[in-house]
Amino acid sequence: MGLFGQYTYKTKKGERYWLHSKDKGKVRLYFFSKNPLDALQGIPKGYEVSANERTGLPILKKKKKKEEKSETK
Repeated sequence: MGLFGQYTYKTKKGERYWLHSKDKGKVRLYFFSKNPLDALQGIPKGYEVSANERTGLPILKKKKKKEEKSETK
């Protein structure tokens, strides 16, 4: 899906969305759009794609850090 071209996400309804980014000052925003022009080639490191439960639209979220359990005795 993102190996040889732009990253796309296909919803359960069959609609395709392309991943984009936009810089706003010091912050980079990631969003999905139906417009394939200038789409990103892949998902940024540390992020994962999920779908909104209510609307079914794709969302880019930061991956949760794995919590390391420390054993104390």
